[in-house]
Amino acid sequence: MVLGMVALMAPVSAATTFLLTPVSVEHAKSGSFTLTIVVNPQGVKNYTVKAELEYPADIVAVKSFTFANDWLPLIKPGYNLIDNARGVLIKTAGYPGGISGPTVFGTVLFSPKKAGSGTIKVGGSSLALDAQSKNVFGSPTKAVVVITAPAAPPAKEVVPKVPEEEILPPEATTTPVPPTPPLFDIKIGPAAEQPQQTGIPTVAVVAGIVLTVAVFAIIYILHSKKIAKKKIGKPQA
Repeated sequence: MVLGMVALMAPVSAATTFLLTPVSVEHAKSGSFTLTIVVNPQGVKNYTVKAELEYPADIVAVKSFTFANDWLPLIKPGYNLIDNARGVLIKTAGYPGGISGPTVFGTVLFSPKKAGSGTIKVGGSSLALDAQSKNVFGSPTKAVVVITAPAAPPAKEVVPKVPEEEILPPEATTTPVPPTPPLFDIKIGPAAEQPQQTGIPTVAVVAGIVLTVAVFAIIYILHSKKIAKKKIGKPQA
């Protein structure tokens, strides 16, 4: 009876367990975090493993899953799924030659959606098949995740501004701008020719009048002298 009881208890004690590390996650909403799935056959060789994770879809979402080395993924409906709407991840793979000790199955990359807390656990549909294709999966495990809101930046200390003495800017010294020369000036350009052209005839006329008056004056003086001489030389009666 004792041997029978031991025989019945052996599969239970040797049941495969899935470990989630870290078991407690506290992360800010602004970044991503990872969760590693470890398979522990506890001495009984496992050849095929199907891991099902259930996670709170309202606060986290799966961005990607990466198998560990030497696992051969099984890409088949019902064995390969990422459903962020329902919060379910299923990944299945075989291991050539089997595993009998703790072995990393894969890594899940989670992206936080909002602040909150929830549980990520191994679902009851997970499998661990031995050499006889018997499911030796034991009790499910879980990990607690807490998503915290990003820390608010420290408030900037407002320093009161000390009023400064009003400093008037120095008066700007302005350089007088020389007047713009006319388009036609006496000294430059065509305007210089006009006074010369109108001045020459005027001078000539004035000179001619003066010369004429002088001539007449000389003639008149000479004529007056002749008349006077005639009157002096004429005998009186």
